[in-house]
Amino acid sequence: MILMPAGIPPEVYKLLLYKRDEATGKTLSKRKIAPLILDKVENQRDYGTQIGQVVEGIG
Repeated sequence: MILMPAGIPPEVYKLLLYKRDEATGKTLSKRKIAPLILDKVENQRDYGTQIGQVVEGIG
C-alpha cells in the first residue's frame, strides 16, 4: 500500500477501505476512496508532502 510510506496514518484510510457503496452494497473502488482520503488529510501539517508522495508513488 502506498499510503503508509507516504506518511498517511492508518486512522485516515482504515475504515474507508471497507466502506460500501450505498446503492450497490459493494466496497468502494480506489477511485471513489481517493477523494475521501484527500478530504481527511487536508487538515494535516504535511498535507502537500503526503499527497505529492502518493501521486508520485514514493515514500
